[in-house]
Amino acid sequence: MKINDFNINNEKVMIFLHPMLASSEAMIKHITTRIGNGYRYIIPDLSAHGEESKKTYISSRDEADCLYNYLKKENIKKVEFAYGASLGGVVLFDLLKYNDIDFRHLFFEGPSFYEHARIRGCLLKLIMLRIRNVAIFNKERAIKKMSAIYGSEAAVAMVDQFASMDVESVKNIVKDCSFVNLPNMSKELQEKCVFSYGEKDDDLGQAKKVIPVKYPNAKFKIDDGYGHCERISKDSDKYVKELMEEIDRWY
Repeated sequence: MKINDFNINNEKVMIFLHPMLASSEAMIKHITTRIGNGYRYIIPDLSAHGEESKKTYISSRDEADCLYNYLKKENIKKVEFAYGASLGGVVLFDLLKYNDIDFRHLFFEGPSFYEHARIRGCLLKLIMLRIRNVAIFNKERAIKKMSAIYGSEAAVAMVDQFASMDVESVKNIVKDCSFVNLPNMSKELQEKCVFSYGEKDDDLGQAKKVIPVKYPNAKFKIDDGYGHCERISKDSDKYVKELMEEIDRWY
């Protein structure tokens, strides 16, 4: 993980953890530039992504440990807003297992809620490795397919990211998203937590089963017409406006 830390003199801290095939650059472009300069932004590149594209991704726990150690080094004890999308949400789950950081608000976009999905994990691994091969050997085809989902601009970056990712990273990411370590949350923390999904997200069905049982006091929202993490890039203005509304409701 590479930690990117912006506006370090601001007291209010926000953390943004990107999804697989994205990067800190995507979080900046689609989200934090729309929020403005009133916050300190900690926006890592997860291993095998962005500026860490040549580093093998090992586990969400390793990523969370790295981020936690940085927060401790910087003496950051309170986080106004922590955001995790997909793989970033899995990392955020692991970060929550540290109980000496005060998270004022949490927002998860499309995280996996599969805790013991061995068969699903095996199938997903094969699919992801096949897509990686397409990204390497038939870039134009891969961009065309990604463009239909995420838009042409985001598609190029995602395909390039996939092509640069090593096989071990892909396997480890799929494993983390198939065997998620869900943290325990107090009622108070659940009430500050939002789980958001597109209605076409393949992870939505499992989330509907688990969230009401595991986190009954959290807010659960579904965006009509969108798939997995699509709204981040396709509807950035309204998406960020809603993020800020979630923050504002606690002040």
